Amino acid sequence: MGLAIELGQGMLPLRYYSNLDLLANLIGASLVIPWLLIDSRVRYAGLCYS
Repeated sequence: MGLAIELGQGMLPLRYYSNLDLLANLIGASLVIPWLLIDSRVRYAGLCYS
């Protein structure tokens, strides 16, 4: 998905393609995917408000 967005931005007149943006997308996805896999298996404790 990130690659498609970067390639699309490269075709717009006021936007540009950046390898660093592509790297940031890759890092973000590599952090989110494990979290999504773990999150479905975690039970969160409720907070008590007084």
